[in-house]
Formats: sequence, structure tokens, C-alpha cells
Amino acid sequence: MSHIDTVIAMETTLKERLKNTIRKSRHEVFLRDDFTKLGGTYRQLSRALSELQSEQVVVRAGYGLYMRPISREVEQGIEQVQRRLGRRTRREVTINGITVQLGAPSFTPNKQDVQDRRKLMMAKRIHAQFPMSVIRSRSLENMERWKRQGVWVSAFDEWRQLLSQGTDQQVQAVMLGLDGKSNRLRQSAPYAGLLTQAEVETI
Repeated sequence: MSHIDTVIAMETTLKERLKNTIRKSRHEVFLRDDFTKLGGTYRQLSRALSELQSEQVVVRAGYGLYMRPISREVEQGIEQVQRRLGRRTRREVTINGITVQLGAPSFTPNKQDVQDRRKLMMAKRIHAQFPMSVIRSRSLENMERWKRQGVWVSAFDEWRQLLSQGTDQQVQAVMLGLDGKSNRLRQSAPYAGLLTQAEVETI
């Protein structure tokens, strides 16, 4: 076996050991130090953890900090991190896309971060509940009505072009994307009215 084959075999074995350790653990939060006993070099461990993130076995929540990829409220995630690291820990963690500084006078998320996350959750629910044809037609109807009423923002021009000429995959990418453009367009999302008021309030 060549040196390269040996390295690949070691990394594959390390990845499987990591995966088994995480799945069998009672913890929701993991430190990189938890895995050093499994062997491998620093680089091999980093690569294995990166691959497990791609496979959604864990998500990176901060420097040397990982969590199971389950849906959780920010406050619940903070509680889990503090149980693992201690109440007085001071570090930056990211939970569900929201970055929080633990140990600061207040760990209340930024209001804009909360609004961004709410818009994304609404888009996810609409995408899951309605076919793209309904999302397109309702959005275009809303924008035509708003234009007649004199309510218009520049983002609607982008939405109208996307909904009229874009593919379903392109519309989906904006509704569910985590990039800056998607986040900006969701602030002026045209698919209002598809969710009930009760559904909106739960989000």
C-alpha cells in the first residue's frame, strides 16, 4: 500500500470513528478536543470534521465547537452550549445562522438577525406547503395590486423578473438561500397571504 493509500485509509477510518462517536454520544454539543483521542493528525481530523459537516452529521457552531444539526431555538442552543462549557464561558457561537457572543452583558440576538431568520423560516414553510406555480401566481398578483395602490420598492422589480422569467430552481434558490442577495430580497418577499395569520404568528 502506498503512502497516499495509507493516508486515505486512515482518514476514512477516522471519519467513521468520528461518526460513530457522535451518534452514540449523549451530548448535543461537541468540542474538537473530544475527538483527539480517536487518532489522526490535526489536518486529518479537520478534513474528517469538514466532511461530516457536508453530510449534516454535525454543524460548526464556533471555533472548535460543533452541534448536532437539529432544529432548535437560539436560546435552547445557548443553554446547551453553556451546559457543556459552563455558564461563565466567553466565546462567539453561531446557532441557526445567528451569531451570539456568550459572556457579554446580554446574549439577546440582534433584531435584524431575528427578522432575517423569521423571513427565512416563512419562506421555507411556504416552499414546503405550496407548489411553485401557486407561489408564482400569488406573488405576481400581489405585486400588481401593490403597484396599483402606489406601493412599490426596487426589490419588486427583481422579484417580478425572477418570477416571470426565472426557473423554479432559481426562485427556490432566492427563497431558501443564505447569501446576501437572497436575504435582501426576502425582506420584500411578494408571496404574502399564503400563510394564515396563525402560522405567521407561530414563526
